[in-house]
Amino acid sequence: RFSTIPAYNSIFLPSKARGAGANSVGSGTNHMRSASCVPDAETACLLDGRFEVKVQWTDFTALSGPAKLMYFGAERAESDQSAFFWFFNSTNFEMGVKMVDACVAPFNRYWVFVSGLTSQQYLVRVTNMDTLDEQTYFNPLNNLPTTEGDTQAFACDPTR
Repeated sequence: RFSTIPAYNSIFLPSKARGAGANSVGSGTNHMRSASCVPDAETACLLDGRFEVKVQWTDFTALSGPAKLMYFGAERAESDQSAFFWFFNSTNFEMGVKMVDACVAPFNRYWVFVSGLTSQQYLVRVTNMDTLDEQTYFNPLNNLPTTEGDTQAFACDPTR
């Protein structure tokens, strides 16, 4: 689906690793989620909780861990469409993830945008909690990422 991206750019790694397929999508007002997104220090729940976002980082010394959601004072740096993450210091923004519900003609897809301000390695995992379809976005260590937009990330629910 994606062509090879030059080494100086972030790399999309789309996958369907946990894909349950379209059969797990409900219909109409009786729609039930296959799983629930539960927001916590390491998990953002976007677009009314339909999408779970998690980020894993690795540094130059091979230390790794889950990225954490940023806070500004007592406010979580997350809206219905975007979330900001930190790796090493809770006051230092490392990256952001934004989702757009473009489920209207002619687009008919959910979009994912990933923007990093780091040369650390990261792997962003976005899961559709209705279908358990998953997309991953990877930036290698010592690479200066650019904002990436995946306008084909997830199919829309045809019953909505």
